[in-house]
Amino acid sequence: MHEPAAPVTARWAEAIVAEAAEAVIAVDRDGVIRLWNRGAQVLFGYTAAEAVGQGLDLIVPERFRAAHWNGFRRAVESGRTTGGDRVRTTRSMHKDGRKLYVELSFGLVHDGSGGVVGSFAIGRDVTARHAIATGDATAVSTAGTAGTAGTAGTAGTAGTAGTAGTAGTAGTAGTAGTAGTASARPEGPATAADCPGRDAPI
Repeated sequence: MHEPAAPVTARWAEAIVAEAAEAVIAVDRDGVIRLWNRGAQVLFGYTAAEAVGQGLDLIVPERFRAAHWNGFRRAVESGRTTGGDRVRTTRSMHKDGRKLYVELSFGLVHDGSGGVVGSFAIGRDVTARHAIATGDATAVSTAGTAGTAGTAGTAGTAGTAGTAGTAGTAGTAGTAGTAGTASARPEGPATAADCPGRDAPI
């Protein structure tokens, strides 16, 4: 008979988040990126060193930013997101300027007293699939692989990633817009979650 498995430690949780193939992005109440894993680097092209400390405008197309930030502020102030747990497809952009469509889920991170301390987004690139489904030749031609982004060995630099990871468990509170997590759907890691429309900024 097997012994009960030991609970996952914070260090283990950090490693899982850091190495996940999906982009995992977390931001604080001000929308500043605090966590940027290997998957986010591959998807958006920025290393953790380049992204952490920046705002979500890094990956949200300019024309979507106003809607993104309005939705983000509403989510943070109200403590809930309008999209619930549904996965959304939003518009975003790569470091090299390529248009991206990203499938994202969002959530808010709460502290022990229930206050919102930030938000997170988990996403994957669906640019090629979206292009085929919609006949978007532009997206098809620019949908190249982001594998050249480089290895994100430093992606886990946000040591707080683990906290965001564990906090994320409580993040089932709802999904937030496209935090930066992101624009095709990133309405943004928990920022554009409140932005209406399939192409709401992340």
